[in-house]
Amino acid sequence: MMIATKPAVILLLACTMTACSGNGSTRGDSASPPTTSPTAHTLTPTAPPATPVDPKQPLSDTEILWVAHFDRTSKQVMDQLSAGPRSIDTSAKMHQVAEGLRLCGRALATTTKPTHRLMPVYDLFTTACQHFDRSAACADTAAKLMKTPLEAGSAEDRKFSEAIDCHSAEITQGSTVLSHAQSRSYDIRSAAEDL
Repeated sequence: MMIATKPAVILLLACTMTACSGNGSTRGDSASPPTTSPTAHTLTPTAPPATPVDPKQPLSDTEILWVAHFDRTSKQVMDQLSAGPRSIDTSAKMHQVAEGLRLCGRALATTTKPTHRLMPVYDLFTTACQHFDRSAACADTAAKLMKTPLEAGSAEDRKFSEAIDCHSAEITQGSTVLSHAQSRSYDIRSAAEDL
C-alpha cells in the first residue's frame, strides 16, 4: 500500500506577509508550543454618538486613545503573522500557527466599540479577526491529520488538502481586510487633521 508523505506546508503565515523560503520534510511532532501572547490594552467603553460627526472635526481624547489602541494591536497581529514558521512540517508547528492566528480575536476582545466615525475601522478589524479564527480552525484540523501518515487519495488525505486550502484562503482574506482597516484608520485621522 502506498503511503503519501505530504511535503511541508509552506505559505500559511509567512507566505501571506513575507516571501516564502525553505523546503519541507516529513511530518513529526517535535516542535515547541507557541510562547507569544497578546498584550491587553483595555479601554473604557464608549457609546457611539447618535449622529455622525463632521469628519474634519479633530479627534476627541477618547478617539485618540482608541486609534492608538487599534494601531498597537493591529501591528501586533501583523507582526505575529510575519513571525510565523515558514515551513510547517509537523503537527505541533501547525498548532503553533493556529494559536498565532487567534491573537487577532484576543486583541479584538480588548477593543471596545468606538465613536461613529471610527466604526468602519472597528468593523473591518472584526471581519479580519473572523477570517483569522476560521483559518486557525482549519489549521487545527490539518494538524490533527498530520499526526499519522496519509494514504494518497484517501478520504483523510482529501480532508487534509481541504483544510490547508481553507487555512490559506482565510489567512489571505484576513490579512487583506486588516490592511484595509489600517488604511481606513489613517484616512480618518488625516481627514480630522490630526496628523
